[in-house]
Amino acid sequence: MPAVSKNIKYKNEQDAIVDRMIEILELDQDNSFTLYELDHNPEKQQAIMNLRDDIKKYFSLAGCNGVSRPANSKRPYLSIIKNIMKQRYEIKPIERQYDNIKTTSYIIML
Repeated sequence: MPAVSKNIKYKNEQDAIVDRMIEILELDQDNSFTLYELDHNPEKQQAIMNLRDDIKKYFSLAGCNGVSRPANSKRPYLSIIKNIMKQRYEIKPIERQYDNIKTTSYIIML
């Protein structure tokens, strides 16, 4: 009997983690968040990093440095966001000015 993929076996759990990630990010009216805001919010970073054990259990993300090798990643929380969210949504990065600082805004296409 062939192994069942995690995407099929744990669909409900994966959806719950993606929904939790959206809650943590507190998307703005454009369904986006800025890298500047995320970099300066250690509570959000830690909340995302706290999801790692569940992510390892319910997702197949061997290439996600934020999960498998966080010490090797400059922003492991951003790696996790990108890899988890792309399972269900398209993410578009856009360069923007934020408080006179150039940053990237990530739009989640819900």
